[in-house]
Amino acid sequence: MITTDALRMPKRIGSWILGLLLLLCSFPATAALPQLNFGYYVSPDYFELESFTGRYSGYLFDYVESLSNYAGRRVIYKQCDFNHCTDFLTSGQVDVIPVVVSNKNQELPYELVPTPISKAAVFLGLRHGRASLYSSKPQRVGYVKSSQSEQKLREALVEKGFRNIRNLEFVAFDSSSKMFESYKNGTLEGMIIEALRRSVNLPIVAELFDADVYLAVRKGDENLKIMLQNSILRMHESDPMLENILNSKYFLSGEPLILTDEELNYLNRRQVIKAVATSGQAPYSFFDKGHHRGLIADIAKIFERDLGVKFEVLESQNESEMNEILSHGQADILFDLYADYNWARLRDMRMTSPYLSVDYVPVTRDGRIPENPKVAALYGSFFTSEYVEKIYQRDKISYYSTLNDCLSAVADGSADVTFMKSLVAQTQIELSGHRGLRSSGTAVFSHQIAVGVNANRDPILVRILNKEIAHIDKRNLRMLSNEIEFESLRRSSLIDLIYNYPLRSIGIIAVPMLFIIALLTYLVLERRRSFRTIRRMYYTNVKTGLHNGRWFEERIPKVIEKLNSGAFVGDPFVMVLAIKHKDILEKNYESRHLLEAERNWIIKCRENFPWILECAVAVDLEGIYILGLLKPKTLIESLMQDFERAEKLFAIGGVAVNIRTVCGICMLKSGTRTNMSNVIVSAQMARDDAMSRGQSYVVYTDALEQVKLKHKRIEDLMEKGIENNEFEVWIQPKYAIRSRRVIGGEALVRWRSPEMGFMQPGEFVPLFEKNAFVIELDYYMLAKVRTMQQARSRDGKLCVPISVNQSGLHFSEDNYLSRMKDLAESIPLPDGLLELEVTESAFFDITSRDPHRNASNTMQKLREMGYTFSMDDFSKGYSSMSSLLMLPMDTVK
Repeated sequence: MITTDALRMPKRIGSWILGLLLLLCSFPATAALPQLNFGYYVSPDYFELESFTGRYSGYLFDYVESLSNYAGRRVIYKQCDFNHCTDFLTSGQVDVIPVVVSNKNQELPYELVPTPISKAAVFLGLRHGRASLYSSKPQRVGYVKSSQSEQKLREALVEKGFRNIRNLEFVAFDSSSKMFESYKNGTLEGMIIEALRRSVNLPIVAELFDADVYLAVRKGDENLKIMLQNSILRMHESDPMLENILNSKYFLSGEPLILTDEELNYLNRRQVIKAVATSGQAPYSFFDKGHHRGLIADIAKIFERDLGVKFEVLESQNESEMNEILSHGQADILFDLYADYNWARLRDMRMTSPYLSVDYVPVTRDGRIPENPKVAALYGSFFTSEYVEKIYQRDKISYYSTLNDCLSAVADGSADVTFMKSLVAQTQIELSGHRGLRSSGTAVFSHQIAVGVNANRDPILVRILNKEIAHIDKRNLRMLSNEIEFESLRRSSLIDLIYNYPLRSIGIIAVPMLFIIALLTYLVLERRRSFRTIRRMYYTNVKTGLHNGRWFEERIPKVIEKLNSGAFVGDPFVMVLAIKHKDILEKNYESRHLLEAERNWIIKCRENFPWILECAVAVDLEGIYILGLLKPKTLIESLMQDFERAEKLFAIGGVAVNIRTVCGICMLKSGTRTNMSNVIVSAQMARDDAMSRGQSYVVYTDALEQVKLKHKRIEDLMEKGIENNEFEVWIQPKYAIRSRRVIGGEALVRWRSPEMGFMQPGEFVPLFEKNAFVIELDYYMLAKVRTMQQARSRDGKLCVPISVNQSGLHFSEDNYLSRMKDLAESIPLPDGLLELEVTESAFFDITSRDPHRNASNTMQKLREMGYTFSMDDFSKGYSSMSSLLMLPMDTVK
């Protein structure tokens, strides 16, 4: 049985063979196409090569590619240096090059194709710009004598309005390469340049005249010359607008703004130029509280910036009012004149070159224009005379003085359609409140906008404005115009949607609103949960999971207040307890097992001894805080016996371990407000006293009160000690055993007080930590150490890094960074000579979800000031490898 696929197979094979033959036949035709080697040099907008893609662009590239269609040649582009293109041509490396020729009668090393292909500028450039014209020294200006003559150049400068040219000394050169070399070595102050593009790396003073750009071939190559000439003529005959199209594409704007002395003097005399602009055409041109706004106003500001003048813009409500202002001489210029010379003559105005194009669109009630519509037209408008009155019957046209009146006529049915600029259509519909009107967005008419100059004013103003219009970038103006139009369309489209489809709009808006509400609810709940987590971390010892000292200080006053109300009978007290020789346990047992044992032991004590009301663990695990209640007729000794029994309950991994405890007790006075920080300090003092005496406990009594009095005395004298430099800096060296040399030092503080004698830091630093005076002491020590290091560095002595303690209180200080910066700037040191020593427990901040974030950022900024860091007492606080990774430490102790 023969299948359908089998029958189709011969046809497929035949199709493949036929296609292959056609493909092979095409190769000889392509290969047979003659080649034309075109030499070029890179010139902005005339001929450019994009290095990444290898794509060509520019006026000459487009022109030559179009010409190749008529010449029947395949063009191969070869890049050559500007000064050596002629050598490429005469040596046969290329067949054609572009050349700029001011004088065709001169002797040239090549043949010119008779028809020019473009224009180039001949201009005067001076090293220091226009200021060179007023120099007392002669300004040597080079020119190529085969192209120009000194007389022609001076005549051109005078014609351009330059009077002060006596100091210009023209120097003739045989070639442009020699002239360029003289300019580079400083022999010349300026040059006469023929350039395809006017933007060169030389300050332009004057554009003298234009020169023609030709295609050049080798001498004697008449056949190629005639072929190219005939091809150019055929191309121009077939596409006469080619040069205009390419000029618009590549040279629409961006000409240098070169003003003559006469023009500059005119602007200097006229610092303020009065202008008039139409109103009520937002966002094209409108006024807000007397100030001109909109696209035209933005363009006027560009004119002001470039010309160095101020435009005082008068407001006109309609065409009639604008014409009246101009006819009475109240304004010098009109910013938005329709670019039509007849229109300008009717208003007795001179017209500049156009700088902007505007489109007109229809506005109807339902988006459609009926047959023989009634038209609402703006009276006296150029668009009305040039389009409406030529397209529609006169009896169908109604005239109105403002755009809003035209829209109202369409809205109430007096007219079927009106027309307005596409820039303003949607905005005017929105402002008028006629939501039922529609703009199709299809342009029916376009015209250009120019600046109109009052015919009674000096024509020089027209020339100045024309130069400015040639200078500004029209592409940016088009982009700005398109952005304004798109924004008005986008905004109006949303408003129209709501107006025409209210229920759908509510549904569309409700869905994201519900989503936003749900998201906000989630964020609020998440924030509360996070705050609870942070609060738990803030009040919890992270290693044991029990309450910490912060919680104890805030919680206990509330419990005592409850006790004072009579809820419990007895005398409250605060106990600070420590396990003796804990360092031995830490060496013999794993940290996690020891922490778990300590936690379980505290819980058992709380469960077994009812006199314990609350308990907590210090952040550094160096103490256990207990609030106890001593009931009537109960002795402290009996409570201590409870602890002797409790010591036997301590077990690690289920195995009993003998421990000994020591504690300090501070009794609380009933009915008085107590500072819990002071109470804890008192209990700690009692505990330390017990430890030093070898006792199991000590009760804080009047005997220890003297210590408090000493603290009070210290607090009274501490500020005077800073002012009188009573605190001394002692340096404890850091000695490297291996290298046997001093590699650093640690700054220690001693207080030599006239009133209290010589004191070690243990006598006053703990108190300063409590009352925050340690902050000022730290700054004092930093200043002293920086001054010492600065003096040693200045005297050429050996300087090693010295570490200075920094209290954790600094990280909650508002102006910490600014004070540290002031110190670094007032006493400068080389980086690395001062090390800040901080404890890891300083890096917890309740105001941040990330406990290390704020501290890390602060340390990073301090590092930028030249400080280095060391972590003291690592492993006693929130120890972890993440601490080392997150905090920028240089040294760990």
